[in-house]
This record gives sequence, C-alpha cells and structure tokens, in this order.
Amino acid sequence: MCTSARASPSSQRLARRAAFAIPAAVLVGVLGGCAAGPDFVRPALPTFSRQDVVDVSEAPVSATWWNDLGDERIGTAVEDALAHSATLESARHTLERTQHELRAGQSLFLPDLGLTGLASRQRARLPGGSAGAATALYTAYTLQGAIGYVIDVFGGVRREVEARSATVDEARHELEAARLSLTANVVQTAISRAAYAAEIEASRKLIAALETQARLAQAQVVGGTGNGADALAFEAQLANARGALATLEARARAADHLQSALAGRWPDEAIAAPALEHLRAPQGLPRDLPRALVRRRPDILAAEARLHIASAQVGIATAALLPTLSLSGTFGKTAPDVGHLDAESSTVWSAGALGTLPLLQSGGGWPLRRAAQAAYAAAAADYRETVLSAFAQVADLLAALESDEAALRAATEARDAATRRSQLTVASATGGVADGLAVSAAELTWRTAEIAWINADAALLSDTVALHAALGGGMPVQPR
Repeated sequence: MCTSARASPSSQRLARRAAFAIPAAVLVGVLGGCAAGPDFVRPALPTFSRQDVVDVSEAPVSATWWNDLGDERIGTAVEDALAHSATLESARHTLERTQHELRAGQSLFLPDLGLTGLASRQRARLPGGSAGAATALYTAYTLQGAIGYVIDVFGGVRREVEARSATVDEARHELEAARLSLTANVVQTAISRAAYAAEIEASRKLIAALETQARLAQAQVVGGTGNGADALAFEAQLANARGALATLEARARAADHLQSALAGRWPDEAIAAPALEHLRAPQGLPRDLPRALVRRRPDILAAEARLHIASAQVGIATAALLPTLSLSGTFGKTAPDVGHLDAESSTVWSAGALGTLPLLQSGGGWPLRRAAQAAYAAAAADYRETVLSAFAQVADLLAALESDEAALRAATEARDAATRRSQLTVASATGGVADGLAVSAAELTWRTAEIAWINADAALLSDTVALHAALGGGMPVQPR
C-alpha cells in the first residue's frame, strides 16, 4: 500500500501527529541508550629505559626529502611514479570504497521510508445470501507510505558506524604506506642505477688496466724476464673482472626496468638516471629513536585502525545479545477505483512499536562475542608486533648509518691514497724510475679502491633513504 498524493484535512493532521511522534520516540530511545562496550582507547606512546629515545613532536624530515639528495632527476622520477603507479591507484580506490561504505553506515541513523502502490483483483460474496449466493468481482487500488526506525538503544548501529570509520582510517593509512613505500623504492632504485653506472665505468677502466698488466706480463715472459705464473694470474683477474662487469650490466638493466615499472611504464620507456657524483646524503637526520614514531608511521597507524575495528566489532557482537526496539507507521488510501482514493473513508493507517529479546540464537550469540574478543586480542598483539618491528628497524638503520659513515671515510682515504700513489708512479715512470708494469699495477689499485668507494657511498645513500622511510617519510605526527 502506498500513500496518495492528496489527503483530506483530517488525514493530514493525523499524518503530522505521526510524523512528530515517531522522531520524538526515536530521540528518547537514542538519548536513553548506551553503546555496548568496550570504548576504544588509543594505545599510549611506548616507554623506554634507554637514554637515546626521544619524544619528537614534529616530523624529523622534509615531506619531499628526496629533493635533499641533490639531483633533480630523482624528484622527477618520484613525481612520475606517484602520478602513474597502479599500486597507488588501487589503494586510492580502496579508500574511496570505504568512504562510501561509511556514508552508507551513517544513513542507518535515519528512518526507513517507503512508498508502495497496489492494484489487486478481488472476489467477495454478496451479503445476505445463501451458500450459493452470487459473488462480486472488483478491483482494489491502494497507495500507502511507510516509515520505520530501529532505535539504537544499546549502540549496535553506533559501533557499526565506528567500525566503518576506523576502516576508512585503515585504508587512508594503507594508502600513505603504499605512497611511502613507492617513494622509497623509486629513490632506492635511482641510487642503484647511479651506482651501477659509476661502477660499470670504473670496472671498464679496471679491465683496461688489467689488460695492460696482462699484456706487459706476457711480454716479459716472452722476453725471458717475466714469470709465467704471474702472467696467468693477470689473465685470471681479467676474466673475473669481465664476468663481474657482465653481471653489473645485467643488474643495471634490471634496475632500469624496475624504475619504469614503479612509474607505471613499460620496460622500454627509459627514465633518466641521476649521477652518483651529484648525490649527497641529507644532513640533520635524528640519531635517536623517536617515541612519536607510533604516531607517524602509516603501517603502525594502520595497525591501530585495525585494533579500533576489532574493538568496535566486540561492541557490535555485544549489542546483538541485547533487546532491540523498532517503531513503524503506515498511512495510505484504499478504494475500488483510483478516483476515490482522496475520500476520507478510504484512509488507512497504522502505528506500532516492536521489541525483541534474543533468547536462543542459532549460529550466533555468546560464541560470536567471544570470537570478537579473541579477534581484538589478536589485533592488539599484531599492533605490538608492528610497533616493536618498527623501532627495531629504525635502531638497525641508525647503527648501520654509523657503520656506513665509518666505511665511507675509510674508503675515501684508501681511494685518495691510491690516487696519489698512481700519480707518483706515473711521474716515476716518466723519469725512468718505474716501468709500465708498475704504472699499470698502481692504476689497478686505484680503480679497485674507486669501486670500493662507490659501493660505500651507495650503501650510505641507500641506508639514508631507508631511514627516511622508517621514520615515516615526513608524515606529520597524528594527534594524541
């Protein structure tokens, strides 16, 4: 039955009374109700006995920290990846889905409204007749509107909306985590490409020095002044260096392909690589563990959101065990023809309240509540594990940076010493003091030291990027 578009004055008064009565009852029920627990309490900041743990209230790194590395091509690669990544596109759509689901959940606080129309063919026996009396066939037309509202006495609906809101938070933090991971991967890959290019160039110079050594050693053997074993050793070193170069070139191509894939491009779509000599490790990074890491890292915040969802699910399961109350009302018109639907005699209405007390729920009830409590305990354990892993990662990277800096200092000293030795040897050869084999050997030492320096510099840059990501990549601290 559905409401007619027109109604008599008395029926309109009745409709207005019902319209005011139902929301009033709803308001009383909402104000008198309480949400089934537990109320979610955000985990506190961790406490440490160590002296190197600090409470950082602001982001320790720039939001665009990759620009501090010194080569604008890295910034271009990051922007390209953020704009075209399929992973980020998927995460954005997931966030959009949860936002729509939250809006749908918020509509649960509104009454359900319906409008129906019915035309039915009916048969009735004429009054006053015997068993074989005549009957009449007629068509009945009905228009009716209905309103219904479930009063959220114990907060089951509120917990459902709370869970959906926390799901939006989880999706938002997962998007942030995906963006941070993508950015770190792009920068790491760019550093690898720069290091591979520098090492390939140095390896080719190393191979050239080995070829010279091998040729001179073989000439000495032919002239009777050299050792055949030394000549063979040079040949073996040369073969190993050529094999290492081939491996480097393969890794460089793989890094190129990975850079394209991260930007949502095909492998043959080249992206400009930075130059290692232009890159520098950003300064000013924290050297202590920040307690506010739990309010910054998106993976920790996503785990916190999952804990919140699990808490709300316990409330939902608890509310399902408690009584429910719903209000309903209908108002409409019914008549034997459409033209009489506006008559006073055709008015039909109803109003009522329904209360339900669950007694025995097959497939639900207390077991589902205990299952929700177990899921909450599991989410709490997962949250703690996520926090512990995050702090361990930052602690490892802080220690690694100290080692990287020491290794780079040592590699720099070794390279500089080898460079000076090569220059002195060349000068000695010019003066007739040293021979070509000595010059080649000095250059070989220089190129080897140069490759070691490249690897040490790349390791420091790589761990610096990893620390940026581990600290949340410039994400603002979430309110406590």
